Amino acid sequence: MAGPPFTSRSWNQITHDRDAGSPAWLPTFRDGKVVRFTSQKGMPEHQTRWADTRILYLQYASDGIVFFSPSLIWQRPQWLDNPHGPDVSPKLTWFPVVTFLQVGFDLLTATSTPRGHGHVYDGGDYMEGWNAILKTERPQDERQRLRAAMKEQEL
Repeated sequence: MAGPPFTSRSWNQITHDRDAGSPAWLPTFRDGKVVRFTSQKGMPEHQTRWADTRILYLQYASDGIVFFSPSLIWQRPQWLDNPHGPDVSPKLTWFPVVTFLQVGFDLLTATSTPRGHGHVYDGGDYMEGWNAILKTERPQDERQRLRAAMKEQEL
């Protein structure tokens, strides 16, 4: 799933039950045996073999549609723990109500960001996700050529 909405119960449960020490914006769940997360920076290495049944979440740390929550009014979100996601300002801090309004505004503008940020997912990131899910194991140079072609077509 790309850019899973904050209302997704399964995504919320998996993120909540993530392995200790993994960030909320790119969690590891049960050593990545079935469920894995990826971002515009790629998928983290896992020590566990990925099962034949695979679930992959593609999400960007700057995607308000993923990380919005009504609880931002009164509770600091774990996705603001250090380190911040790669495309989240290190200066972003939580303030009651204010952060809720900021991220709420991000919901309105989530698709106006540059490709690869917010809720504008890059076609190359989808491609890498499908490559991993389907176990196609296409060579890196082939994937790079396809990624460049997709970028040229603004996909």
